[in-house]
Amino acid sequence: DKDLQKRRSKAYETKFRPLMRYMNKFYGVAVTKTKISVRLGKAPAIVSSSEYGQTANMERIMQAQAFAHGGQYNQRGGMKTLEINPRHPFIES
Repeated sequence: DKDLQKRRSKAYETKFRPLMRYMNKFYGVAVTKTKISVRLGKAPAIVSSSEYGQTANMERIMQAQAFAHGGQYNQRGGMKTLEINPRHPFIES
């Protein structure tokens, strides 16, 4: 079972490597990395906070506080990870 998962993830990595490189270039600094998702079921892709980055809710709170005090929110959006679902028909084709 573990061996099958490893082989499957390796196959997905090699098959979708050009797509992941293209998406990294396309989104630029908005996304820090693109990876194959193991948790997505029906969605073709998702943008999530990275492991050590701020959550979307925390970014919203900080932005609201900055505007309430007359300042500007100059944070560059945090570190985001784009996860693609290799089993979705939109991504497969």
